[in-house]
Amino acid sequence: MERAYDRETLPLPNDDRVTISEVKRDKFAALRYRERITEERFKENAEILVTSLKRDGHAVIGEQISAVYNGPFAPPFLRRNEVLLRFANERRE
Repeated sequence: MERAYDRETLPLPNDDRVTISEVKRDKFAALRYRERITEERFKENAEILVTSLKRDGHAVIGEQISAVYNGPFAPPFLRRNEVLLRFANERRE
């Protein structure tokens, strides 16, 4: 949502498939990777991100999220994918 709007002034969607919901603000860590999205590649990158967060003393909260930003016909070397993980603000020592 653009900063110019708030919940009351946000325009209503023109498409019934689009819904507006409020999402609690949290901190996420992201790891970007390229090439085609496969379950194996996603799991490998998710494990790298989990390991990094734990190494730095952060607690991971919830499931890994796959973010895919390109269509299926984009060349593999130009694709942008991310693993997203929500993590606790406080660091564990």
